[in-house]
Amino acid sequence: LSGVNFKGTDLTGCNFTNANLTNTDFTNATVMNITSTNATTTGSNLSQAITNMSSGYVLSLDGVNDAVDLSSSSWMNTTPFTQTMTVECWFKTADTSNQKLYTTLVSRWATGGIAATSQFRLGMNASGQITSWIGNNSGSSVQLTTTPSYKDGLWHHAAATYSGVTGVLMIYIDGALTTSSTNASFGNLSSSASGIRLIIGSDHAGTTPNSQSDRQFRGSMSDVRIWTAVRSASEIANNYRSRLIGNETSLAGYWKLNQGYGNGWGSYSAVTDSSNNQTYGTIVGAGATPSGSWIVSDINYKPRVSTLTLGSNNGVYSFSDPSFSFIDPSSNSLGDFSYLVSPSTVATVSNGAAT
Repeated sequence: LSGVNFKGTDLTGCNFTNANLTNTDFTNATVMNITSTNATTTGSNLSQAITNMSSGYVLSLDGVNDAVDLSSSSWMNTTPFTQTMTVECWFKTADTSNQKLYTTLVSRWATGGIAATSQFRLGMNASGQITSWIGNNSGSSVQLTTTPSYKDGLWHHAAATYSGVTGVLMIYIDGALTTSSTNASFGNLSSSASGIRLIIGSDHAGTTPNSQSDRQFRGSMSDVRIWTAVRSASEIANNYRSRLIGNETSLAGYWKLNQGYGNGWGSYSAVTDSSNNQTYGTIVGAGATPSGSWIVSDINYKPRVSTLTLGSNNGVYSFSDPSFSFIDPSSNSLGDFSYLVSPSTVATVSNGAAT
């Protein structure tokens, strides 16, 4: 593999044990959980060898009838999800004009009104304020709304959390808690939503075969995540700008919405789930070949490099990401090891025997 160009390649989980990686270029490659023990890496370039900073493509929704239909899975109607929930997504309005009255980003919401089969809705009202609705088995609902508006044509991250134990409903915007409410007697989310579809960009009532027309989002979306746990403020703040691996604890669904990348994907109507549940979806409302649904993204994710365990044949690593770290061979390995870190404000090296 000497001199091979891996620029931008997804190498997640690859085993490079004893491989000759001399002068290999890993620039912008995904190197999460790779094994490089005893690999020869002299002159290799690991500059920003990360989960790609740019999402590549994102999903564009027309605000008329576009959406992603993720159907319904058993985990959606049972604990822990009905008791402890987090829903996240990145969104960008197509313009600064008003959105629809009940614009929806991610939801399992049954009707144009309230019903016992309505579970949650993360959305936006006409003036651009982010809303979080929850429903329970008795048909009651609670709504929480942010004060600021976000119909500004810029990328934002929204997260809603709810605990059926405490009744606390929260909305985070761009990693920071924006508003919350406590609804002590509300209880768990509805577990009566069998057949109610999980929808991105609209809701069950606003997608075929139903016809509600006041809830379709007009803009772009990326990186939708659903967790069967209440994510903490620090977990949201530390991870909302980073791409996930897909096997994180309590991650129930993870839709990157970047399938428009590469030859042939422009006409692809499937939406893949990167979590272990593999709840795949289909773009609806965009025709049989939705090439216009995938657009080039200007959203950038935080660099992320997994810990690399290096072997006795190490060379020189060139990198620019401050989150990069590595562990040298165990103290009983043969040979001398030297490290050069410049500038010291960018990275540090820890003694392997003490790691």
